[in-house]
Amino acid sequence: IRSNRGTFMNTQKNCIHGMVITVLLYLVFLVSFFMPLVRDINNVYLSTSGDGIKNYYTFAYHVKYDTSYSHFNCMNYPYGDHVVFTDNQPVVANLVRFLSKDVYDVSDYTTGIINGLLLFYLLLSSVFLYLLLIRFGAGPYFSPFVAVGITFLSPQVRSFAEHYPLACTCAIPMGWYAIMRFFENRTVVKSLAIFAIVLFLSLMHLYFFPILVSFIILLWLFQGWSVWRNKKAWLNICHLLIQVLLPVGCIQLWFVLTDSVADRPQSPYGFLAYAASWETVFLPIGMPLEGFLRKFVSFKEMEQNARLLYLGAFSILMAFPLVIARMKCLVKGRMQEVWKVTDSMPLNRSFWAAWIMLLLATGMPFIFGLEYWIDYLGPLKQFRALARLGWVFYYVYNVVVFCFVYTKVKNLPNIVRIGGLTAAVLFLYAEVYQYHTY
Repeated sequence: IRSNRGTFMNTQKNCIHGMVITVLLYLVFLVSFFMPLVRDINNVYLSTSGDGIKNYYTFAYHVKYDTSYSHFNCMNYPYGDHVVFTDNQPVVANLVRFLSKDVYDVSDYTTGIINGLLLFYLLLSSVFLYLLLIRFGAGPYFSPFVAVGITFLSPQVRSFAEHYPLACTCAIPMGWYAIMRFFENRTVVKSLAIFAIVLFLSLMHLYFFPILVSFIILLWLFQGWSVWRNKKAWLNICHLLIQVLLPVGCIQLWFVLTDSVADRPQSPYGFLAYAASWETVFLPIGMPLEGFLRKFVSFKEMEQNARLLYLGAFSILMAFPLVIARMKCLVKGRMQEVWKVTDSMPLNRSFWAAWIMLLLATGMPFIFGLEYWIDYLGPLKQFRALARLGWVFYYVYNVVVFCFVYTKVKNLPNIVRIGGLTAAVLFLYAEVYQYHTY
């Protein structure tokens, strides 16, 4: 018993050390790439045109001048519009509005609040990715370096230039961590926590609802038939309803009670226009290597909204040993092992769920002559830029890659293990540097 208690205490201590390293690394990256913003956070605009400047404006106007928490008066003149459709992070804007009206006036600091939140999201993303990595067995002293690297290479960072609500880089790691904790021990409290996360992030930007809910449903499906065949199947159905249907019910109720716009377009343009493609996933578009690759590979130009999915060079290269390992299992007839990408079954389920998310991000199945199915999607037709569904695959696949690497080298001699893990991290950081300085 003493031995087990000592092991537990050492493990807990190592996890705390890893968390401290994660925060310190985040601060190093913050100073390296965002110091001009940190130095004058309330007077720097990350964009002075397009959606970027509009989103600064809608947040500030709603906090300062609107008389309702649900209606935005200064667009769609003279009628106004529902605050959700102005991209002003309604749940945050309304909280700031409440503070300014009833507690202390901070309405002159809305630019700094938006900028500060973007940087805070990066911290939360690093922390949740760290917690996921150690949960999947990556090691408490390796995971911090990987977590921060994955965060700062995230395709969502490109949304810093325009779509600030969608730049909430912690959204997917936080939702993923919550559902993983739930599957470890299914309780109503954890289901309600997932409900709160989905609702909160959906009210940051409605696009997070289909992203998170699709991932949650797929993870439930990959739990296996035993979930639905046992005597507690009804309880599992209740959990799923709390996590998925309750958030959409709350959002729909809010719209029914507060949305005064009667002629909102039901079939807007762009459902398939901004889908992902192989170039989106595997090519470093918008980075230094793009010009070099164009000398050898011909690939089409893509809309900005469809370009936000690059996985990173190291993770792409690691696809080869991952595929080879699966092929070996297939050739040897070990069919059950084909699906075991890593030593962690929850991570394996997450990987295959994320793989389906990537296929959906490419427009499947609609791109196979089934475009007419879109007419039956109801409110989901409002979800443009399908490529954003692939953000889930970015986070999950990168976690899979680095857990796979750690597992393969952890039993090797110290100098080989440390050298291999250091090389992997440096490869990742080299691309992070290019990503933020090019």
